[in-house]
Amino acid sequence: MIAAAGTLPTIDASCKFGVRLEHIVVEGDRQDFCIENTSFWSWEKVASTAADLKALQSTSDSDLAYVLFTSGSTGRPKGVMISHRNAMTFVNAACDLFDFSGSDRFSHICPMHFDMSVFDIYCALASGATVVVLSEEAAIFPAKLAKIIGEQRISVWNSVPSALMSISKLKTVELLDLSSLRLIVFAGERMRLGSLQRLMSAMPAAKFCNMYGQTEANSSLHYWCHASALKNVEQIPIGIPLPNYAVHVLDKLGSEVTQEGDEGELYVRSSAVATGYLDEVERTREVFVVNPIRPWSNEVVYRTGDVVRIGAGGNLELVGRRDHMVKVRGFRVDLEEIESVLMRHPAVEDAAAVAVQDEEDTYRILAGAVSTNAALNEAELKAHCANFMPRYMIPEKLTLIDRLPRSSSGKVDRSQLMKQLSPSRDN
Repeated sequence: MIAAAGTLPTIDASCKFGVRLEHIVVEGDRQDFCIENTSFWSWEKVASTAADLKALQSTSDSDLAYVLFTSGSTGRPKGVMISHRNAMTFVNAACDLFDFSGSDRFSHICPMHFDMSVFDIYCALASGATVVVLSEEAAIFPAKLAKIIGEQRISVWNSVPSALMSISKLKTVELLDLSSLRLIVFAGERMRLGSLQRLMSAMPAAKFCNMYGQTEANSSLHYWCHASALKNVEQIPIGIPLPNYAVHVLDKLGSEVTQEGDEGELYVRSSAVATGYLDEVERTREVFVVNPIRPWSNEVVYRTGDVVRIGAGGNLELVGRRDHMVKVRGFRVDLEEIESVLMRHPAVEDAAAVAVQDEEDTYRILAGAVSTNAALNEAELKAHCANFMPRYMIPEKLTLIDRLPRSSSGKVDRSQLMKQLSPSRDN
């Protein structure tokens, strides 16, 4: 059974990986496509027929447990196949790292088709804890969200940074009753450093952890945030591997780098690494590769496409995505670096950059920034950027917008942002 939301790709029900789809659970009434020998169910039908569903038989921990669809950087959905072993490796690692107990109360605010829900649901089940399901609308109103946290005595929070940043914007954040929170985990996107520091000041007893990873390996790295260490950084590190995970950083020549300051592409080694992509053999072969450090072992690792830098104490720092790096007038431009610089401006609360390809097959960099300061303008933002980056990296157009468009998982929807920033062009 597959649970999905949003746009589904064309799926061959008799998949090349030996997976046969019997039921697909979708949100809303979906009659716009048909798959032979496969039925589409609503969540209501699942609830009403749960007692009659036949028990799933699993003979191996390598059997498929579930499929999570992720849009990826191309916008084309990928069905990431997660086995029982993949899922339990992550769950056990998280339980070991965070020392959950039956007295914990987990928040659950992300959609169930998003991989962060694995943390909320299965870590709680594994530790005998309680899951408090919050409506997606709750994240829109930060004061209401903070009130719910206090009333429900939530002790473990897990979400994308945007939900937390909305709480940090409240002028009365220091007066809120957030005393029940002992652990705050954020993942999925970069957290604004200023927002994190304000939250940490308002909740001195809570521990904060930046979790980093990909759906293809659940999460692979973590960084414990300490106020003293964050005073000397420009961005929050993504840290070191979780228990029972290992990572390799390889340069452009395929050699592993280990010295502080070195950069390279991140490879993840763990039994949490997914089985592959549903019905996409070639795409699977591109990123689920034989470990280049141990080619004799035939061990499969995940090639993330993320470029990282080795920082102080072995903590990794995210430089950007290979597919977020474009050439502008012959120079390599990292879109995430531009976003990081924009978010250093004290009046910018959120920002994202996109690259628009023109008729000459070159790129124009556009960016959107969210600010509550009505006096902030494009010229001031460009001047700010000039203090931290070369001229060729400064966005051609900087637009102040009310909010960034986001997907159902809470991540920035870059295709929609591109249309919003360049409506006169066909993107």
